[in-house]
Amino acid sequence: MNAVAPEEDLRDRIVRTALALFQDKGYRATSLGDIIAAANCSTGGFYHHFSSKDDLLFLIHEQFISDALARCKAIHDRKDSATGRLTDVIVDIVQNVGNWKEHVTVFFEERRFMSTDRFSIVLDKRRAYQEKVEAERQAQHEAKVEALDAAAADDGVDADMK
Repeated sequence: MNAVAPEEDLRDRIVRTALALFQDKGYRATSLGDIIAAANCSTGGFYHHFSSKDDLLFLIHEQFISDALARCKAIHDRKDSATGRLTDVIVDIVQNVGNWKEHVTVFFEERRFMSTDRFSIVLDKRRAYQEKVEAERQAQHEAKVEALDAAAADDGVDADMK
């Protein structure tokens, strides 16, 4: 049986607690003391895993965007048709929001409180994700153009006249 390390369990409990408090009270109105008390941990236990509330907010985003980016990259690297990959990316976006609903909600409601340095990192990850999604959209568009060119060539129409 694989037991979860107590540190991991505490870290996850702090994150779950912070998510609930941020949703209920908001990021700004939630103190570290609120999180520590509700998570039933010591101040040292909190600081063992996080240096600040900003750390928590950053991790909340990091968890869902890293998962989404990894899955998007996996779809992008497949040799399926462009249409199939784009369809899978769209389905994955919807599933990602459902799977990480609390994280997504808290992040988009509270991101304005994130430090500039951390938000810059967030933006870089989001750009990487958007680039993968856009690459799939572009590949699907190019596949459609190629199919139209092939159909036009089969019909004896000059492809340059499109």
